[in-house]
Amino acid sequence: MLSRRRAAARPLSLASVAGSAVSSTATAMLLSAALLFATVCAAVLPGTLQGAELAAARPLEPYAAYDGQSTCAPAAKPGTKVLQSWMVRTYGGSKGPISRPCSSGGQSEHKEGRALDWTMDATKTADKAAVRRWLDDVFAADGQGRPHAKARRMGIMYIIWDDKIWRSYDEFAVGAYTPCKPVTDCSKTARHRDHVHVSLSRAGGRGDTSWYAGRV
Repeated sequence: MLSRRRAAARPLSLASVAGSAVSSTATAMLLSAALLFATVCAAVLPGTLQGAELAAARPLEPYAAYDGQSTCAPAAKPGTKVLQSWMVRTYGGSKGPISRPCSSGGQSEHKEGRALDWTMDATKTADKAAVRRWLDDVFAADGQGRPHAKARRMGIMYIIWDDKIWRSYDEFAVGAYTPCKPVTDCSKTARHRDHVHVSLSRAGGRGDTSWYAGRV
């Protein structure tokens, strides 16, 4: 029995020790390579990007064409809700209505859930400044010099605020908004002096345009 125990306790040969060391080193190298691969994937794969980075990785949309309300499906669309929440969270103000009943008069993208109101007061300096910052943001050129980049990615079709309208189908050139003449006979709401109105394309309303990637 003693001889067997001594035999079992014999030291490992030099070859065995070297082989074990090589195996450990190879395992460590494989683990390091796997970790590096995972890190690179996390940095570059589109599915791991968020918000603005994910949007910027996608092609920039052309200016949205005019496509006015033609059906009535007033439930708020996902892109409309996400955009309104972002506007209030980023620039202040409060959420106005998105949906409008089918029985209400006139054509409106509110009846398709792809228009939003953002409550701001044109008589207040702070509110006017906040809306100006928002307009500057969505109308700014991107890193490649392409104008109105964020508005195009959002699928904005037109904006009405404080007696003015910006139409994507006119490359967002500003024009006068006159719901009645003289405009001073209109209500504050009709003149959009107590809220900003934003109508989205159908794709924007659904959240299918690039800005909504990772947000909807």
